[in-house]
Amino acid sequence: MKRLLLLLLFVQSSVIYAQAPQSANGPISTFDSSSVSRDSSRVEFTNFNTTETGNNTFKKFSYTLDKVQFYMPVYRTNIINSTLGNNGLPYQQLIYNPTFNHGFNWGYATFNLYEYQAKDAVFYDAQSPFTRAFYVQGSKQEAFFQLDHTQNVGKALNFGLSYQRINSAGFYTRQTAAATALRLHIWWRPQKSNYQLLFATSFNNQVAFENGGLTPTGDSIFRYNLENNRQLLPVWLQKSRNKIFNNSVQLRQTYDLLKPKADTNGVYNRKSTIRLQHTFNYLFRRNTFDDEDLSSGYYTQVTDSNQLTSIYILQQWESEAAILKLSNVSDTASGISWEAKGFLKQQFAYAAAPFAFGIPQLVQNVSNQSAGGFIRLKLRKGILLNGSAELFYAGYNAADAKFETTLIIKPKKGVNIETGINSFTQNTNWQMSRYASNFGSWNNDFKKVSNLDLYGSFNLERYRTTLRIGGITTGNFIYLNTFGVPQQASEAVLLLYARLENKLNVGKFFLQSTGILQQTSGADVLRIPLFQLQESLYFRTFLNKKSEFRIGVDLMACSAFNANRYQAFSGLFYLQNEDKNAGLIQADFYISTKIRRVLFFAKLEHFNAGMNGYGYSLTRFYPIPDRNLKLGLSWTFFD
Repeated sequence: MKRLLLLLLFVQSSVIYAQAPQSANGPISTFDSSSVSRDSSRVEFTNFNTTETGNNTFKKFSYTLDKVQFYMPVYRTNIINSTLGNNGLPYQQLIYNPTFNHGFNWGYATFNLYEYQAKDAVFYDAQSPFTRAFYVQGSKQEAFFQLDHTQNVGKALNFGLSYQRINSAGFYTRQTAAATALRLHIWWRPQKSNYQLLFATSFNNQVAFENGGLTPTGDSIFRYNLENNRQLLPVWLQKSRNKIFNNSVQLRQTYDLLKPKADTNGVYNRKSTIRLQHTFNYLFRRNTFDDEDLSSGYYTQVTDSNQLTSIYILQQWESEAAILKLSNVSDTASGISWEAKGFLKQQFAYAAAPFAFGIPQLVQNVSNQSAGGFIRLKLRKGILLNGSAELFYAGYNAADAKFETTLIIKPKKGVNIETGINSFTQNTNWQMSRYASNFGSWNNDFKKVSNLDLYGSFNLERYRTTLRIGGITTGNFIYLNTFGVPQQASEAVLLLYARLENKLNVGKFFLQSTGILQQTSGADVLRIPLFQLQESLYFRTFLNKKSEFRIGVDLMACSAFNANRYQAFSGLFYLQNEDKNAGLIQADFYISTKIRRVLFFAKLEHFNAGMNGYGYSLTRFYPIPDRNLKLGLSWTFFD
């Protein structure tokens, strides 16, 4: 049992053996690990961005029961479960939050939640080798497994791995999903050296059966509850599937031009430095859709009855050279401090769609050059001003640009006010512009998409409340129309939003709330719920004054809206006008406990299934799962 599931570690080479934190390279830990007992070993973590600030940026890892029952990847980005009804299947984002692509983007993103990417690697700092295991078993052969491990080799090298496995048969015919993800990472920081290296590589393999959703007959049977065995409800596709494979590499090297200085106690202390940095990225992706039966009536276009497979391949390389001025003066210190970065980036990409016998049907060779950077100013105590920009001055994405600025004010302890502007212009992704297969094709020459986001947020730490309000304007918005074909909106889409997060308690009762309101002027092209809500109400107590126990109810809800349909062969979601769902209310009952380093939960998911009728679907013809029981266990080890 000593090395079982999930990771949370990666160290700062010299910290494990050191007496005091060293700030020679990047962020450092703030504790002396030699004085910490094994059972209470402190674990902190960071990411690749740790090299781009002089301040300590480690976050503490805590063993908490908060939302441990929300284990599925979709809950990390969505308030409600917006998949096709099974963990590991494509998902759609019901919170409108457009992002900048930073160059060539080929699309095919509806399986990304289940992947580990090198660029997202987490690096850890811990007293000793650290391992965390997490396992969930549910009905319909659902199994979710994560394993994370990290440890030091000598004083300068730390390595680790993260592994994830998702497997589930689903409630309906041909809903099986299987996803495997592996990521390895290394952090080398020679003591008293100006050099450091961060490296990560990932491998992902996914298979998802595609049933095309319930047929109109199957949907009618489901809505009137005429058949309890979901496997007997008719679906469109019986012999189709999506297969996704990808791997990625990110390597970052930094060299500080200013040598670290030590005081009389041997503690390194440097208020600022000039850093040279180089980052290399490589990405390979292959998406395959196949169907051995093209006579189902699901497809609007079948050009060649002998062509059963659609394959899309991407290879992408990126190299960035940067110079940074960093300061480790904390935001609460007196005086003015600043940090800045300037970079040049070169990007290459090859995208192709091999048709029959491997002959390319579509080919795109891409070359991009961009420049940009950021500046962070601490104007005085409690006032921070940040700005960043990137401009593609040559290549496929020429004239793509992003500008962002934020102002953060902390008028007093526990109060944070932030306001910001995020603006960008960019090409649409390749999948929406070019698609060729036996199942459907399109060839579009769209205008660049523009986006402007103005927002403000207010946080009261004492009352554990955060409110964020803003407005997003998108010009030349691209969507899939009711025929499942990409189209560009003729008018700008305006969206006003508000997000409220709050945690309160009365005695032993706690309520964690998240609510989102989104009002759009473009409801004819952008279909999202007016509001989404997630509530977690629980009773907490302690057994023997050490072991924590909770019993509670989670509630996920959204308002009625015209839920999109899903296009299996492209993996995209598109508009439909035939049906407006009645909204969704999903309630889960759970118990959880924490005994030292062991977390356990038992959850009866969607226990209200059928109480409000049978219209619960967030994608048309894809109902969410019925009532089911899930058991989860997380165990952490230090040795």
